[in-house]
Amino acid sequence: MAPPQITDDYYEVLQVTQAADEGLIKANYRRLAKIQHPDKNPNDPTAKARFQLLQAAYSTLIDLNTRRTYDTISYPSIRARKTLQTSQPTTTNTSLDALLHQHTLRLRSLHLTLQTINTRLTTLDTSLTLAKTLLSKTIHSLDTLNNQSLADKASLAAENGWARYITTSLLGIGQDAAKQRREAIQRRMDERRTGMVVLEARRRVQSEKVDEIRGRLGG
Repeated sequence: MAPPQITDDYYEVLQVTQAADEGLIKANYRRLAKIQHPDKNPNDPTAKARFQLLQAAYSTLIDLNTRRTYDTISYPSIRARKTLQTSQPTTTNTSLDALLHQHTLRLRSLHLTLQTINTRLTTLDTSLTLAKTLLSKTIHSLDTLNNQSLADKASLAAENGWARYITTSLLGIGQDAAKQRREAIQRRMDERRTGMVVLEARRRVQSEKVDEIRGRLGG
């Protein structure tokens, strides 16, 4: 029956290197046996197992034949396994703390960005409400001027109608007053026409402003 495969680093257990001589192995065994003896560690449930491992390491390495077999068969694979484990990256508490810190900073940055976006959206929404209000007032003013202009045209048409012509021109009644009324109506129409041009230009600018803000808000 083949002996059980040894997987423990006996040199590490005895705290010596592979080049250690018999004297150093004995000295370290005695020192460690005093420290690791189960009687010296009554509250340690692993004390017995660790002491047994220490004895197995000592009995293997103190004998030249068993040490040669261990060095030839078991120890190379043990060293290779330890080298592989050492070469693999491990996540330490320090790296975890650094990673957590990075995530915290990123979350804080995202939160500030979100606050900035919300503030900007609120500002744009307020600007849109104001722009729509101003546009609505301008359209209302345009409608009012247009209605007044239509009323003036009707008044002027009435002043220039046949009935008024017969009364003033043929009968000579109130010619001066009629002339003054027509001139006043014409002045009002000219003023309103100018006002409508100004208001129409304002309406275009305000309408473009509303469209611009809606575009920045995504519709």
